[in-house]
Amino acid sequence: MKGASLIAPFGLRMPEELKEKIAERAKANGRSMNAEIVQILQDALPPDNDTSHSSSITKRDEFFSKVDNMDEFAAAMAHASSVYQEMLSKIVEEHMGKNNKKPTK
Repeated sequence: MKGASLIAPFGLRMPEELKEKIAERAKANGRSMNAEIVQILQDALPPDNDTSHSSSITKRDEFFSKVDNMDEFAAAMAHASSVYQEMLSKIVEEHMGKNNKKPTK
């Protein structure tokens, strides 16, 4: 590890079983236990220049904006549907009224 002498040591207590698993993994990967633990932590955390968090926030905001737009569209469609329903009801009533008249002699 480059600059290892500049890094402050960090004491870590862990269960023996975990220590054995890390030792096995480190040996399989050709690393020291310290290097293996550092690698595991680096793999678990996003890199410093990772924009995925801000990107996911942007995507979430875009999604909710689209949902809001869909809600507005759905409301407009529901209104239009009720207007057309009223118009259709009036047409049917008028038509039924004309056909229900008694014939004149």
